[in-house]
Amino acid sequence: MLQAGLLIISLVALAAPVVWGGRADRWAAVLLLADMVLSPLAQHLMLGDVRWGVALVDLACAIGLIGLALRADRWWLLFAAGLQVAVVLTHFAALGPAFIYNWTAVTVRLATWIALLIVLLAGAYEAHLVRRYRLLPGAPA
Repeated sequence: MLQAGLLIISLVALAAPVVWGGRADRWAAVLLLADMVLSPLAQHLMLGDVRWGVALVDLACAIGLIGLALRADRWWLLFAAGLQVAVVLTHFAALGPAFIYNWTAVTVRLATWIALLIVLLAGAYEAHLVRRYRLLPGAPA
């Protein structure tokens, strides 16, 4: 039930940049959607307890978000890139004891995914407000 609910929320959040966002927002949504789709497909690629396939998918997404954050003037992309780097770092937890990996890494990944969705929605809505009310970044209110 949690997975179905999270899937629906994820798809709605990933649709927000398509409706409200700019070009960088849309590319970030594509990166996050690709991460969401490719991660389950790469789960079987393991070396010991390390799911290196998922780690590579997450790393590629992090690199893409960092690239977007450095090129676009969007605050949320920098935040999203940082969250994705945290996700990449959780893959190193597999090198420790199994009970720590299972509970900690999975919980951190779930929490960061939810945080990514919240940041994505906020960033897309901000882009909508900037266009609708013709607000300029850095302009006094």
